[in-house]
Amino acid sequence: MLLKEKETSAFPSQAPHPRPRQSRSTSPLPSQQRELVLKHIWWGFGIIFASLLLGTLLSLKNEFKQESLKGMGSFRWYVMMEGDQVQIDEIGKYLKQLDGVSSITFTAPQDMVKRLQEGGKNADYLDHLDLSYFPWTWEIEWQTSFSFTHDELNILYDEIKHMPSVLDVSYDLKSWNSIKKNEVYWTQLRVILSLIALLGILFSVVAVGYTFFFTEVRPLPLKNVLVTLAVDTLLWLCGYLVINQILVPLPPVYLLGGLIMGFFHLLWKIQDGKMVGAEK
Repeated sequence: MLLKEKETSAFPSQAPHPRPRQSRSTSPLPSQQRELVLKHIWWGFGIIFASLLLGTLLSLKNEFKQESLKGMGSFRWYVMMEGDQVQIDEIGKYLKQLDGVSSITFTAPQDMVKRLQEGGKNADYLDHLDLSYFPWTWEIEWQTSFSFTHDELNILYDEIKHMPSVLDVSYDLKSWNSIKKNEVYWTQLRVILSLIALLGILFSVVAVGYTFFFTEVRPLPLKNVLVTLAVDTLLWLCGYLVINQILVPLPPVYLLGGLIMGFFHLLWKIQDGKMVGAEK
């Protein structure tokens, strides 16, 4: 018995060594890191795409508006008349008081011949042409901000043409159709941009309300907030620079869109749990 006790005491039972405690780390796993990086990459591409899309729509709207104003600035009506000076002056007074008229210019037959000669077209032939072939003409210049429909144009055209002493009314129909086409495109883009702005406002109200009233929000690290806003603004700036090189330049106030996208990015990070307090 004593021998057995000595033998057992000589070879004590080996108790399992306690496993070292693994420190809990708050850093994400590699798979979570890859997922986080992909999310930020897709968000960056989304900001650039949104900047290009919205910038293109705004630039095209401004371009169509400028083309419409430019076309209206060069759009002219020519009212050709016959009669004495009193009748011609009365028609001029009537034309000048029409809505949208910027100015009217009187052209006598000899001035018309001189203008054609300065253009270099059949100058020798015009010297032998009787001035009675050329009517007295009032040239109407319209205000660039003025616009009227096809029906209003036709009514005004018939009204002037049927006035006493008026021979004919002439204008460039092709130029007029181009002006109206640009106005239609400008109106359509304006409606689209208004709908986008309305949806953006509704989304902002819902996102802010859900984040700050239905989610436990902790103070955000100031450094991460500033970095997020700066990076998103730079990405938005990329689209701004591309648009300015290709289409009509946009005003600098367009860069505020980068800050708005950065604000949405912060809300998304809060919901995603990536920018809560350091305790998490």
